[in-house]
Amino acid sequence: MCGDIDEEITIPELVKESTLCPHQDYVYFNYPTKKEHAEIKKFNEHCFMFMKELLNDEQFTNIIKHHRFFKEEVSYEELLEHPSYLSSLLIFLNEKNIDVPKKFQTLLGATKLEKLSLKWLEIILQNFLYDDPNSFYVDDDYRKNLLIKMKANGLIERKKVCLQMNDAIQKLYTRSVGKCESIKEIVKHEYSQLHDHLRLLILTDYIRKEYESSLGDDSKDFYQLGVLPFFELIRQDNKKINPNLKLGVLCGTIIIIPKEAKSALLELVEDTAKLSFTPAGKLDDYVKVEINGNQHFITEAITKLFEQGAFQVLIGTKSLLGEGWDSPCINSLILASFVGSYMLSNQMRGRAIRTYQKDPNKTSNIWHLVCVNPNDLDSDENMSEDYLTLKKRMEHFLGLHYELDTIESGIERLSILNVPFTSSNIKKINKQMLSMSSKRNLLKERWNKSLTIYEEIEIADEIEIKEKNIPGILFFDALRLCMIIGTVGVLGCIVMLILFTIFPISSILNILIFLPYVTFFVISLCISFKKLYTYRNPLHQLQAFGNGILKALQQISLIDSMQCRVVVESNPPFQLIYLLGGSGHDKAIFSTCIDELFTPIDNQRYILYRNKHRKNIQNYFPIPDCFSKRKEDAILFASIMKPYIGKYEVIYTRNEQGRKILLQGRMYAFTNKQERCISKKKVKSALE
Repeated sequence: MCGDIDEEITIPELVKESTLCPHQDYVYFNYPTKKEHAEIKKFNEHCFMFMKELLNDEQFTNIIKHHRFFKEEVSYEELLEHPSYLSSLLIFLNEKNIDVPKKFQTLLGATKLEKLSLKWLEIILQNFLYDDPNSFYVDDDYRKNLLIKMKANGLIERKKVCLQMNDAIQKLYTRSVGKCESIKEIVKHEYSQLHDHLRLLILTDYIRKEYESSLGDDSKDFYQLGVLPFFELIRQDNKKINPNLKLGVLCGTIIIIPKEAKSALLELVEDTAKLSFTPAGKLDDYVKVEINGNQHFITEAITKLFEQGAFQVLIGTKSLLGEGWDSPCINSLILASFVGSYMLSNQMRGRAIRTYQKDPNKTSNIWHLVCVNPNDLDSDENMSEDYLTLKKRMEHFLGLHYELDTIESGIERLSILNVPFTSSNIKKINKQMLSMSSKRNLLKERWNKSLTIYEEIEIADEIEIKEKNIPGILFFDALRLCMIIGTVGVLGCIVMLILFTIFPISSILNILIFLPYVTFFVISLCISFKKLYTYRNPLHQLQAFGNGILKALQQISLIDSMQCRVVVESNPPFQLIYLLGGSGHDKAIFSTCIDELFTPIDNQRYILYRNKHRKNIQNYFPIPDCFSKRKEDAILFASIMKPYIGKYEVIYTRNEQGRKILLQGRMYAFTNKQERCISKKKVKSALE
């Protein structure tokens, strides 16, 4: 309602001004427990059984066989708008050995169809039940019965077919009780480092009040995510090895403190008649605090007890302690919550990163708990939902890189998170995390070192592209032009000298003809050499790409500021590009366009194509989304980019010919040969 953001005060600026303390994010991994793994296996087996049933269902086969795509005239544009939909139908029928017109497979450009899998069946059922039900000629009772059956077996959630992963399995990762062991290890480690100076806060989602009566009963199983289970697990784990470690619980409906802290609490409360103390379960050394009447005062009193050191670990829910509550003494935080949104995550992190007057050298460790599958690979499609939540959190938080003295956002700054997440690798990463978290003095030094160079801070939306991924289009064009000019110029001189010998004319006329030609030849050769020198390395080529994108965005008024400039930096094996100056909105649009220009070719509506006989990596580029809404915009983009990347044709991919070129692009485009480029925010000085 107020328009664009005029000014954003970032976390690095606040750390520089000593409003926030130096801090670091750490990740502690765990695997699903045996019981949880058995549930995952059971779900997968159930889905495969369901797929087998549908394959043996002749009525379902006839429904697919008589789909609208195969019985009516359907435009290529509609068929190719979602090619995976058409592919899923063809794959199912091929699995049943049912022939369909070859034109469909030709249109897709597929020489061979895959085997039917849960992925393809999920696409069919999603369209059959929700997205495109009118294209299936079927009796309503059949669809209704299938819907009831799938819902009963947990294969549908919120109008989404779930054959590969459902909410229950995703929650199994995010709420894995294996995180209880992670919390126990982190608490022991942090206490071993800070002892009585530790002020650790654990934030979670549930209280689990049903465990209250069992507190102190060592025979009970407390492996559950919640305030009271955490309290008891930590208490049991430390009662022998760290008997001086004290815990506290602060929630809206239950408060627990060490018994020896009763007198200190009574001193902090004006009206002591409002307080009474009852046993906390079966514990002798902890009491539950009961409040009569208005309870608003108790949160502040318990917080002061925490600051005074009556207990070193405070456990509570994010609803009570995540927003508005303040305790600047906190120097360690465990996020045992599965919240992924930036706002709530930032509120919770904010509890630990405030400066504390009584401890000017305060630093904070922020712990994220992540459950992963042992088979997780370096692909978002294979990662657990818990890990994707972590990635989502890290996209927005500017922080210190694990190894470099830079301040940036993104999961990449947590540089020791190496996949695949095998058992040995997980143990190694967890060990490294504990070791790094011990170096609090080094953490403060590194923040100070990173911030010293920034007189004026500016946040750049930076794109990292591997050097070998940047095509040498401009360099090779300049080289080709240089060779042509050189060859033509030399041949022209030779021909002139021969003609002057055969047809002798006056010396003055010879000079008047020969001198302008040689002058033009030398000037052209110098210009071509200058281009060749300019585009001699990937950094200069990337600069040209950025300049073209900036000019195109300014042309259609998506970037208002004319004071922006494109900056490229070399950081082998990466080349970095970002926009300096302008608003945050300008930077975001520019970085998005660069990212989309270098993104893998998938199913973009328009692409840039250079028709060369030799198929190579330089012939294909996706057109950024903001130029893909209309053909006119796509053509405008190509014309503006021509001086920067050369002459390319705009290809519309929603027809047979365009589809063929699109598939060629998937095969040959350089962005599909290597890893996708990395997008992140990074702190920049105004002088950079």
